[in-house]
Amino acid sequence: MDVTKAVISWLRENGVDAYVEVPRDRPNEFCVVQRTGGGKIGVKCSPTVAVDCWAATQIGANLFGNKVEQMLIDMPDGIDNVFTCEINSFYENPDPDTGSPRVSLFCVLQTND
Repeated sequence: MDVTKAVISWLRENGVDAYVEVPRDRPNEFCVVQRTGGGKIGVKCSPTVAVDCWAATQIGANLFGNKVEQMLIDMPDGIDNVFTCEINSFYENPDPDTGSPRVSLFCVLQTND
Protein backbone atom coordinates (compact mmCIF):
# COMPACT_ATOMS: atom_id res chain seq x y z
CA MET A 1 0.00 0.00 0.00
CA ASP A 2 1.35 3.42 -0.97
CA VAL A 3 0.21 5.38 2.08
CA THR A 4 0.99 8.79 0.56
CA LYS A 5 -1.15 7.98 -2.47
CA ALA A 6 -3.93 6.65 -0.23
CA VAL A 7 -4.02 9.79 1.93
CA ILE A 8 -3.94 12.09 -1.11
CA SER A 9 -6.75 10.11 -2.76
CA TRP A 10 -8.83 10.22 0.42
CA LEU A 11 -8.42 13.98 0.77
CA ARG A 12 -9.21 14.58 -2.91
CA GLU A 13 -12.33 12.38 -2.69
CA ASN A 14 -13.45 14.65 0.14
CA GLY A 15 -12.93 17.90 -1.75
CA VAL A 16 -9.39 18.88 -0.68
CA ASP A 17 -6.67 19.76 -3.18
CA ALA A 18 -3.81 17.47 -2.09
CA TYR A 19 -0.40 16.92 -3.68
CA VAL A 20 3.01 15.32 -3.09
CA GLU A 21 4.69 18.73 -3.49
CA VAL A 22 3.68 22.39 -3.65
CA PRO A 23 1.99 22.92 -7.02
CA ARG A 24 3.26 25.61 -9.38
CA ASP A 25 -0.21 27.18 -9.55
CA ARG A 26 -1.27 27.17 -5.92
CA PRO A 27 -4.97 26.86 -5.06
CA ASN A 28 -6.23 29.11 -2.24
CA GLU A 29 -6.16 26.10 0.10
CA PHE A 30 -4.22 22.90 -0.45
CA CYS A 31 -2.28 20.14 1.30
CA VAL A 32 1.08 18.54 0.72
CA VAL A 33 1.32 14.94 1.96
CA GLN A 34 4.58 13.11 2.69
CA ARG A 35 5.41 9.87 4.43
CA THR A 36 7.99 10.75 7.07
CA GLY A 37 8.67 7.37 8.66
CA GLY A 38 7.16 4.39 10.35
CA GLY A 39 7.94 0.74 10.64
CA LYS A 40 6.65 -2.64 9.65
CA ILE A 41 6.23 -5.83 11.63
CA GLY A 42 5.02 -8.73 9.49
CA VAL A 43 2.02 -7.47 7.55
CA LYS A 44 1.26 -4.65 10.01
CA CYS A 45 2.62 -1.22 9.16
CA SER A 46 2.63 2.02 11.17
CA PRO A 47 3.57 4.77 8.71
CA THR A 48 3.97 8.34 9.92
CA VAL A 49 2.58 10.96 7.55
CA ALA A 50 3.06 14.73 7.49
CA VAL A 51 0.27 16.84 6.04
CA ASP A 52 1.02 20.53 5.47
CA CYS A 53 -2.12 22.65 5.06
CA TRP A 54 -1.69 25.95 3.23
CA ALA A 55 -4.10 28.90 3.09
CA ALA A 56 -4.08 32.65 2.44
CA THR A 57 -4.01 33.61 6.14
CA GLN A 58 -2.84 31.91 9.32
CA ILE A 59 -6.39 31.82 10.66
CA GLY A 60 -7.48 30.26 7.37
CA ALA A 61 -4.67 27.69 7.60
CA ASN A 62 -5.76 26.78 11.14
CA LEU A 63 -9.39 26.35 10.10
CA PHE A 64 -8.41 24.37 7.01
CA GLY A 65 -6.06 22.26 9.12
CA ASN A 66 -8.90 21.48 11.54
CA LYS A 67 -11.05 20.33 8.61
CA VAL A 68 -8.25 18.14 7.24
CA GLU A 69 -7.53 16.75 10.72
CA GLN A 70 -11.12 15.51 10.99
CA MET A 71 -10.91 13.97 7.52
CA LEU A 72 -7.78 12.09 8.55
CA ILE A 73 -9.43 10.85 11.75
CA ASP A 74 -12.38 9.62 9.64
CA MET A 75 -10.13 7.98 7.03
CA PRO A 76 -10.20 4.44 8.52
CA ASP A 77 -13.95 4.32 7.88
CA GLY A 78 -13.42 4.94 4.16
CA ILE A 79 -10.22 3.18 3.12
CA ASP A 80 -9.60 -0.55 3.10
CA ASN A 81 -6.50 -1.63 5.02
CA VAL A 82 -6.31 1.58 7.11
CA PHE A 83 -7.39 0.68 10.62
CA THR A 84 -6.55 3.76 12.69
CA CYS A 85 -5.27 7.27 12.22
CA GLU A 86 -3.93 9.06 15.27
CA ILE A 87 -3.00 12.74 15.05
CA ASN A 88 0.04 13.28 17.24
CA SER A 89 0.94 16.85 16.28
CA PHE A 90 -0.80 19.96 14.93
CA TYR A 91 1.08 23.24 14.82
CA GLU A 92 1.48 26.53 12.97
CA ASN A 93 4.42 26.23 10.60
CA PRO A 94 4.73 29.16 8.14
CA ASP A 95 6.78 28.31 5.06
CA PRO A 96 10.34 29.47 5.76
CA ASP A 97 11.00 30.32 2.09
CA THR A 98 7.90 32.40 1.37
CA GLY A 99 6.32 33.13 4.74
CA SER A 100 3.07 31.61 3.43
CA PRO A 101 0.69 30.58 6.22
CA ARG A 102 0.35 26.86 6.86
CA VAL A 103 -0.19 24.35 9.62
CA SER A 104 1.45 20.95 9.84
CA LEU A 105 -0.20 17.78 11.06
CA PHE A 106 1.60 14.55 11.80
CA CYS A 107 -0.34 11.33 12.06
CA VAL A 108 0.42 7.68 12.60
CA LEU A 109 -1.65 5.19 10.63
CA GLN A 110 -2.11 1.52 11.30
CA THR A 111 -2.30 -0.30 8.00
CA ASN A 112 -2.14 -3.75 6.53
CA ASP A 113 0.74 -3.36 4.10
